[in-house]
Amino acid sequence: MSAEDGEAKWDLKVSGPEQLRELNAMERNQDRSYWASTAIFVTANAVAAAVFFQQESHYLARTAIGMVGLLITLTWFLIAIRSHQYESMWGRKAAELEKALGVDSRYAIWSDKPKGISSWYAILMAISGFMAFWIVGTAIVAFNLMI
Repeated sequence: MSAEDGEAKWDLKVSGPEQLRELNAMERNQDRSYWASTAIFVTANAVAAAVFFQQESHYLARTAIGMVGLLITLTWFLIAIRSHQYESMWGRKAAELEKALGVDSRYAIWSDKPKGISSWYAILMAISGFMAFWIVGTAIVAFNLMI
């Protein structure tokens, strides 16, 4: 504790390794939550789509189901973006902390991203596909409702 402010100072060498473990755990947990919520939203969209197609000549019901499907997908998109932001933030902080702790670059896990396509793009493709399905499908049935 410093005498001037009465607060303890954070010590990189003492608290840094534990902070790095915390950041690692937070990122891993966010990743699991990210994919679990994606599975839930894909399932919700699939159920809504099945019900949507069961309403053959019920255009009002199809329009309502399409709007619910669109709402489900928009909610998924917002949650996915926020999860990705947290994951990215914690990864950057972990990389900075590894650097400050002097972790040899051969063993640092956060300084480099894996080569190849990010799984983030897979989620964006799924969201985009459902978004397009709900927008086009709802527009078509709403048009049929008006004529």
